[in-house]
Amino acid sequence: MKKNLHRAREHALNALDLLFNPDNLTKNAGKGLREGYKDVGPLRN
Repeated sequence: MKKNLHRAREHALNALDLLFNPDNLTKNAGKGLREGYKDVGPLRN
């Protein structure tokens, strides 16, 4: 249950960024950040 709350919180923060600060989403794109799970790291070239 705790993991689901963390994941929901991260999704809500992303929604706020989408509306009010979309540059944050662009800045974090391709970095392998996961909501509620272990981050997988950035994309490789």
